[in-house]
This record gives sequence, C-alpha cells and structure tokens, in this order.
Amino acid sequence: MKLNSHYLITAFVATVLLFASCNSVKHPSDLSINGWVLRGANPEAYQAGIDRSVTHLSTASAFIASIAKDSDTWTTLMQEVKPNMYKGKRVRFSAWVKTEKVTEWGGLWMRVDKGQKSLAFDNMQDRPIKGTTDWQQYEVVLNIDTSSTAIAFGLLLVGPGKTWIDNVKIETVDTNVPVTGFVNPVKRSMSNLSFEKISSDSTPIGWAGTVKSNGYRITSDRSVFHDSLASARLESDGKEGKSTYDFGTITGGMKPDNFLGKRVRMTGWIKTENVAGWAGLWMRVDGQNDDVLSFDNMNDGKNRSIKGTTDWTKYDVVLDVPKEATNINFGALLSGDGKIWLDEVKFEVVGNDVPSTSTYNSKIESALDEKQQADVPSPPRTKIINDSLVNPNFEN
Repeated sequence: MKLNSHYLITAFVATVLLFASCNSVKHPSDLSINGWVLRGANPEAYQAGIDRSVTHLSTASAFIASIAKDSDTWTTLMQEVKPNMYKGKRVRFSAWVKTEKVTEWGGLWMRVDKGQKSLAFDNMQDRPIKGTTDWQQYEVVLNIDTSSTAIAFGLLLVGPGKTWIDNVKIETVDTNVPVTGFVNPVKRSMSNLSFEKISSDSTPIGWAGTVKSNGYRITSDRSVFHDSLASARLESDGKEGKSTYDFGTITGGMKPDNFLGKRVRMTGWIKTENVAGWAGLWMRVDGQNDDVLSFDNMNDGKNRSIKGTTDWTKYDVVLDVPKEATNINFGALLSGDGKIWLDEVKFEVVGNDVPSTSTYNSKIESALDEKQQADVPSPPRTKIINDSLVNPNFEN
C-alpha cells in the first residue's frame, strides 16, 4: 500500500496538530548557499553545499547528502518567494536533479501558503526519485490562489543518499499544463470497513496511511481480528529511541453527503500490544480549503487514549458534521512504539443527546498549525521571503 503523504498533508493536518514542529534551526551549510536554507525534520543529519565539479549546464550545483548511513529522517534545501506576480496564475517550478544511492526517495516540492495555512502542495511522492540517477529535469505545477502570501519550494531528500539540484526555474504556464501531485482520493462512501478485502501487497484495499518517520508499517492480518475475517495492523519497527512524537496512522476518507447537518458517531474495535505512547481512533471533518470544522483523536487528557496491551475493545468518536463540510477523514493512530489492530469500523447518525467528543478549538488553530510539519514532509516556513527566485544556478 502506498502511503500518500501528499494527500495526507491536507487530509491529516489536524491529526498532526498534537505533535512537535520540525526543527528549523539553521544548519551551518545554510550560510554557503546564497538565498537557500536547509530545513526539515532533522537537518543536522545532512550536509548541504555548493558543488563545482558536478553540474548541469552551469558552473555549479547545490547538493544535499546524508551524514549517517541509516538516517531515518528527511531534509530540504529550500527558499520562499512573494507570490505577487503569480497570483491567480498557474506556476511551474522546475529543476534538474541528479541522485546517488537514495534508498528512500527524493524530489522537488512546492507549496502555496496563506499565512500559516497551505493552499496547495506537491512533493513528488507519487512519482519519487530513487536510487542512482543521472541529470533529469523534473517539475511541479500548482495554481497560485489570489489570497496566497508566499510560495515555498525546494529539493527534498528522505532517508540516506545524496542529491544535486541545478538550473532552477519558476514560471507561469497556461492552464492546459496540468497541475501535478496526488489527487485527493476521498470517495463518495467508504467500503471495506471490516478490512476483509486485501490487496496483493497484503494491505487493506481502500485504506491509506501516513507516518512521521519510516518506522511504521500497515498490513492486513488474517490471524488477529474481531468477529470478521481480517483486521488492519499498524506497528512500529521495534527500533529503540522512538518518542511519542513518532507516529503512524491507518486512514480512510469519504464525502459527508449522508451526514450533512447531523451528529455522527464513528465506532471501531481496537486491540493493542505494548503501546509505549498512546493509540486511539481519530476522525476529522473538513470544510472548504481544508478548514478543520471538528476533530477528535481520543488524546484529550481524559484518559480516553489507549496504552499498553489491551484486548479487543469498542471505542467511539462523535463529531458534528456542518452543512458546509466537504470531507470526513478517519482511522486509527499509534504514537510511539507498539502494535495496534483495527476492525469493524462503523458510522451512524446520533441525536444531540449523545455528547460530541470534538477536541478542536478554532481559536487556537493558527498557533497549532505551525506544528503540522511533523509529517513527511510539508517543509517548514522559513520566515525569510524573497521578492523573487534567488541564485537559481547556485553560482554564488
């Protein structure tokens, strides 16, 4: 199963709200590349700089290289520009990229921001660059909303390896040039709620997931289930050193048509084993532009979250679905080490006598939104916004 980070950057923002923001401390190599900075989940695990011996049709390129061979994190060489000349237009960010021994993936990325909110995003995870590759031109194409305040872009490296970038361009294009990135897969309705339909790669059909690091995996389990033929299993890789800021999710999504203007209860059966952090169900109701309307993930400080080893237990999350809702996203979450199983997910309309469990407070949205960067990756905002593209050929 493909873990669609692009989709889940927008479809999973509220789930990530309770995790720490990316480390945005300057790396010493920031100072050697005019106009560009190194950011990410752990930029200290990488080095970046100018390379005058490996270039593409110029006198220099920029590189990112992992320092630790088994680095389980990501970083980006990036910059931000003002969107003034691009507002209301379609923009293409292109560059030539070369890679060496990239074991996870790399790619270009671009994000359109309105303050602390992302309006559009693509990081090439649906078409990643892997392994060792020669110079090749790649591109990301996004629409620039008239309300946007910044455009961020750069080169991304996840895990070990080395990448080079050269000949960067930002340009407007006609609307016949397609927008890139993963298309939101939210369905009209959600099927396979008992996880009995299994793909050829042993994952539950119709479900996705996301992780902060590469330390989690999602599989179908025909040997452990609750009153059905299979369950979805989410587990950490068992490596030591995970904190409660590392997490993975099982994620589904659907249109809210049948629930508009109503109160909805999601239930699911969960079994856990050696959960060192916490686990729980989660559900989020989104509006236009991915505005969060209501949200709960059972981590509300009221002892609802699941810890340790527990047998099959039925849990629930209750949210209001306003008439302006556009998506409902849901699933189960594991924070830190451990293993969880999810089975028999159901949705039903309930009366107002059933209390909502929503933990979302729109008054603190702007403060919390800065923490959305825990996922891989929608890179952090630099707070350094250039008037236009700086040093595209890395020659100074």
